Amino acid sequence: MEKSDKYWSEYGIILSIAMILDPQMTLETLRFYFSKLDPSTCDEKTKYKKRKMYKLFEEYVSLRSNLSYA
Repeated sequence: MEKSDKYWSEYGIILSIAMILDPQMTLETLRFYFSKLDPSTCDEKTKYKKRKMYKLFEEYVSLRSNLSYA
């Protein structure tokens, strides 16, 4: 179980962002699944995933703006 938890904690954020970006899924779908797994931590987990997604997007924008085009 410990190895499984470690694996999920490392890759869970990537899989969550992929799910959110899927046109058939949304952040609300992720919230729904979290509420089924553990309603007491649903909001916290959803907000965390959303913050990580925005941070990834900001990094992408930053890298994109640093490129020079000839």
